[in-house]
Amino acid sequence: MRYVVSFKGRLFYRRPVPSDVQAVIGLKVWKRALGASTLTREAEKERDALAVAHDNEIADSRALFDPSRPDAERMRALRSNQRRISYTRRSPVDLALARAILPDLHTLESGATRQKVVEAQRRLDALSDDERALVNQVGGVEGFVAAYRKARLTRASAGDKFDIEAREKRLVAHESVLLKLGFDVPRVDDPNNPRISLVPEQWFAARKQRILAQRRHCVAVNRFVELHGDLPVRSITRQHVKGYITHMESCPDQRRVPVKQRGTLIDPGPDVRRIAAPTVERHLISIKALLTFCVEQDWCTTNVADGLKAPKDGRKKASKRRPWTLDERRAVLAQAIKEDDENGDMPWIIRLAIYTGARLEELCQLARDNVREIEGITCIEIDDLSERNVKTGGSVRIVPLHPAIARGFLDWVRKGHGERVFISFRRDRDGCEPACNFGPLLGVIGAQI
Repeated sequence: MRYVVSFKGRLFYRRPVPSDVQAVIGLKVWKRALGASTLTREAEKERDALAVAHDNEIADSRALFDPSRPDAERMRALRSNQRRISYTRRSPVDLALARAILPDLHTLESGATRQKVVEAQRRLDALSDDERALVNQVGGVEGFVAAYRKARLTRASAGDKFDIEAREKRLVAHESVLLKLGFDVPRVDDPNNPRISLVPEQWFAARKQRILAQRRHCVAVNRFVELHGDLPVRSITRQHVKGYITHMESCPDQRRVPVKQRGTLIDPGPDVRRIAAPTVERHLISIKALLTFCVEQDWCTTNVADGLKAPKDGRKKASKRRPWTLDERRAVLAQAIKEDDENGDMPWIIRLAIYTGARLEELCQLARDNVREIEGITCIEIDDLSERNVKTGGSVRIVPLHPAIARGFLDWVRKGHGERVFISFRRDRDGCEPACNFGPLLGVIGAQI
C-alpha cells in the first residue's frame, strides 16, 4: 500500500519529504492518521488526496529556486503569503510566520536575498551584547535566521504549558533581533496568546469597568507597550514588569508636561518633578490586574507580577500634597460666588463638598429626587441608579446635611428644574459622569494643589 503504514492497529499516511525541498517545506516526513484500521474506500480517497497535494507542494517548492525560471523571484513572493494546508498539523501562526520570511531563510543564490543578509550583517552593531551573542552562537546571520524558522516549525510538547511558554519567549526574543537586522517578520496574532494591547478591551467588557478606571488602566498598558513593545501576554516575564516599575519611578509628573505628551514616556528634562510613589503603585496594580485576567482566560499559567511591590513613598511629609487651609477654602468659595452668583452651581458644589466629604463626581451627578427630608433631617442619597456611577458598592449611602446648609440647599433644589441638581456640569465625550472644573478657579486665586 503506497504511503500507508499500520501502527497499533491503525492506518497512517506516511511519505518522506524529498531531501532537496526539506528546507523549504520544513519537514522530513508527512504523517497523518487515516482514521481506519483497514484500507477502506474513504481511507484510499484521503490517501490519494494527500498524495496529490504533496506532489503539488514538492513541485511548487522546487520551482521557487529554479534558476531557469525567470519568474522564480515572483513565485517566492507569492509563496510567502500562502498558508500551509492543514495536513501539516502545525500552528497556523507558526506556519504563517515561517512562510512569510521564506525568501530570506533558505538559499543565498538570489541576489536580493544575498544583499539582505549583507545589510543585516552591517546592523549587528545595533544589537545588544546578549543579542549579538545569540546570533554568533548559531554561526552568524544566516544560521540565526535558519534557526528561527526551524524553531517556528518545531512543535512544543503537547499539553505542557510551561514548555510552550518558554518556546514563545524564545521566539519573541528571536523576532526582536530579526526586526533589528532588517528582516520582515509580519505580526500574526494568536487568539490563545493575544498581544497585551488587545487584552484591555476584553478585560473591560468582562469586568464592566467604569470609564475612569478604563482610562487609568489604558495609560498603564500604553506605557508598558511603549517601553517593552506589544508583546504576546505569554511572553511577558517578571523582568519586564520589574523594568516597568523602575522606569515609572523616573517618569515625569504628567501635570508638568505638555498636554499632547501626557500618558507617554517622554521626559521633558531633569528639572521636571518625578511622579509620586502612589502613582507608580497604581500603574503596577493595573498591570497585575490585567495579567490576572490573562491567567483566568488560560492565556498564561502564572501571573509574573505577583509578589512585586511598588517603591515606598520616600518624600518628606512637608513635600506631600497638603490639605487646604481655612483661608484657602474661603477664598475659593468667595471667588466662585463672585463668578457664578450666590446660588450658582459651583458655590453649592463647594459647600456640599466641604460639609459632606462626598466625591465631586458623586455630587455632580446628584439627582433632584435624591435630595429630601428623612424623619425631619435634610439628606442627600448617593446611588448607582439611572446611569449614575459610584466607585464601590459601599459608596451607595445616605448623607445627612449640616444645619448650616441644609435648609438653604433644600429650598434652592426645589426651585430648580430637570432631573439633576447641577445642570451646568455635563458628561464628557466618553459618557463619563458629570464633573466640575476647578482649574480656572484655582488659577485666579493663585492656589496650588
